[in-house]
Amino acid sequence: MHIDTSRSRFDAAKHYSGVLALQGRVLLDQDHNEQLAIWLHQLRTSLADVIGQAGAPRDAAGFAVDRTDKTADKLADLSLSAGRMYVDGILVENAVDTTYWGQPDGHLDHEADQLPDSGAFLVYLRVWEREVTVVEDPDLREVALGIHGPETTARSKVIWQVAAYPFGNDDPGNDPAAHWRADPPFPRRGLLKARARTPDDAETDVCSVSPEARFRGQENQHYRVEVFRSGPAAAPETTARTSRRGNRDASLAAPAQFVWSRDNGSYVYPVTALRGAEVAVGVLGRDSRSALDVGDLVEIVDDSSVALLGRDIEPSVVRTLFAVTAVDTVNLMVTLDRDPSGETGNIGRDQDLHPQLRRWDAPAAEITEGGWLDLEDGVQVQFTGSGSDPTTYRNGDFWLAPARRTTGDLIWPQGDAGPVALPPFGIDYHYAPLALVPASARAKVVDLRALFSPLTG
Repeated sequence: MHIDTSRSRFDAAKHYSGVLALQGRVLLDQDHNEQLAIWLHQLRTSLADVIGQAGAPRDAAGFAVDRTDKTADKLADLSLSAGRMYVDGILVENAVDTTYWGQPDGHLDHEADQLPDSGAFLVYLRVWEREVTVVEDPDLREVALGIHGPETTARSKVIWQVAAYPFGNDDPGNDPAAHWRADPPFPRRGLLKARARTPDDAETDVCSVSPEARFRGQENQHYRVEVFRSGPAAAPETTARTSRRGNRDASLAAPAQFVWSRDNGSYVYPVTALRGAEVAVGVLGRDSRSALDVGDLVEIVDDSSVALLGRDIEPSVVRTLFAVTAVDTVNLMVTLDRDPSGETGNIGRDQDLHPQLRRWDAPAAEITEGGWLDLEDGVQVQFTGSGSDPTTYRNGDFWLAPARRTTGDLIWPQGDAGPVALPPFGIDYHYAPLALVPASARAKVVDLRALFSPLTG
């Protein structure tokens, strides 16, 4: 979800068709990434225009849903067939026949993600993308540059997850997906503005700062503001509500929280062992800027906690920050201010899930709307609602704001009234209905996939 980049430049509204290199000029990471984003936008938009919102090729259709045991009175699992599907133009592939509980990127909770035991329910597909670095896939490192040599690139990976939407006592009708679309788990996602505040002494302290300078950092940064806990913006009184899924949304009773990083949250330290409050790591950073130090704040993450960010049922994965109290650079040992096991459970304990510490630059803070919030060095952000209805902030949603020392400002769209309020830059979720599972254990599962034949078929 977080990679070391200088800027995310792609803007579909500019209608660029390609990035053109100039003679003798340096090529930046943002130029290469923008070209990739342009290609993907063109390809996926074209596929969605031809196929529609979701569809599967008839001769290689995947994600067919059925009961694993058609004679059982109680539903325990669902089968998912191998094959392909396109959702909003994104190619989604299931390599082998699998099941609901066996889906590769599900990392399901055996309590929160149980299939409904009564009533009809909809089975749907959730698709999104995450970034993968050498921590998650060591094969990305070119060892010719050194065993612990530099990372050269990262990868983006399409993640698919199958989930269930229960109707309870409601009649799903002839269009069961209509109910699901009418009651999305996160109907409104908050907006954010960012700016670099003019220092109070800008006009008088002309020796140390230009009167025009607002960002006062010592070097360029790529700020990331990320929702750390789902929920509404902080208010004088916040009451819990009950969703149509029948779950008490306890997380929505507590205000949403956010964290921020000046380096896009890209500084991570692979965990090799957790022993109480002591954490053995593979590396402690490649230089003084990226190295862990006493007082730093870290989050323990792994493949399962990242995958659970996509869950549509609240609460999502519990996220917690820990303070570093000691660093042993010889034995590569980090001591935290407390044992994380009581708060994060098994997160970080399975080496197959690529556990790591992720560094953040400030404690988690409640999201409040309408006022400017100070980050550092003149950088400020403001959360704003997206309409008259309550705004729900979703765990993992993020915004990026590049800061440049030469201009003393952030790179952020401007309107007549100043910074423009923008929706989250990600995570972008895409959905498609797969099947309707009737209430009767003997009734046939209804396939809701749209199948298409090749033009030459």
